[in-house]
Amino acid sequence: MLTTAMPQPTASEAAVRYLITNYSPKGNKVGWLMMASILVEAWDLYSIAFVLIFIKEQYNPDPLMLGLAAAGTQGGALIGALLGGWLSDKIGRRVMFLVTMVLFIVLALAQAFVPNVTWLIVIRFLLGIPLGSDISTATPTSWNPWPRVSARSWAIAGNSCSPSVKFSPSVLS
Repeated sequence: MLTTAMPQPTASEAAVRYLITNYSPKGNKVGWLMMASILVEAWDLYSIAFVLIFIKEQYNPDPLMLGLAAAGTQGGALIGALLGGWLSDKIGRRVMFLVTMVLFIVLALAQAFVPNVTWLIVIRFLLGIPLGSDISTATPTSWNPWPRVSARSWAIAGNSCSPSVKFSPSVLS
């Protein structure tokens, strides 16, 4: 009689299973959390338009530097969206989601302590990487709790609401 040993779950798999089983049996809350993260990141992405006046007064940058400070996050988001899906496949969506959230929080706070516009541009560019990665990671993951609604329906709804989602690799694939 041959018996095979079942592989033991890792600590992180056991922790995720425990949290989902006890706090969100259907997984809905995970999807809502990921959708909320996209909302917060979008707020940070587009709120720069309202603070450009204050940045201009405090640092007196030339128009190119001011434009780069506003657009830096978009450049980083492009790189993050391209790398995010690939990394999610390698290390897992939930791990990738947590990594992007930690990076986003740290870099968002770092913006408050920049000494000049050059550092603001660098921080905003780096901030775009987890932001773009989160779009390509959290968006498809947040669709999982709602199997009756197709991903294509969510993509169409997202496209009508936000032009930034329109070009996300997760929507185009």
